[in-house]
Amino acid sequence: MQDGLGRVRLGRPRLLRRGHRPPWVTSTDRQVIEIHPEVSFATMAGRHMAHPKSTWAGTEERKQALAAHGIVVPAQLGLAGRRAAVDDVLDAAAACWSTARFCAGEAVSYPDPPERFDDGIPAAIWA
Repeated sequence: MQDGLGRVRLGRPRLLRRGHRPPWVTSTDRQVIEIHPEVSFATMAGRHMAHPKSTWAGTEERKQALAAHGIVVPAQLGLAGRRAAVDDVLDAAAACWSTARFCAGEAVSYPDPPERFDDGIPAAIWA
């Protein structure tokens, strides 16, 4: 790992662990990337999160990491706020952060450099 994230244990990306890519990955001309919210939060904070995401302390820790990067989740989310778990909402915000970084060319890959499938397509978790 880089940037002091050595304690984050990622293993191989899920698609690589399966040994193949699902049809939806190969049936599009768009790039498909893999994001893991806990990797996104660890990258935001420069360290792994100290508290489980389902606890109050974990929720606050993740909200602070998002806020430090300009993402404030509103208190009222309408129907989504009544149906989604708090950690799922924060995970979605972290995934949006990683996606924006990827599109801006600022994301980091785990592993770095990405592993590659036989056809040369990169396989990594991005944050």
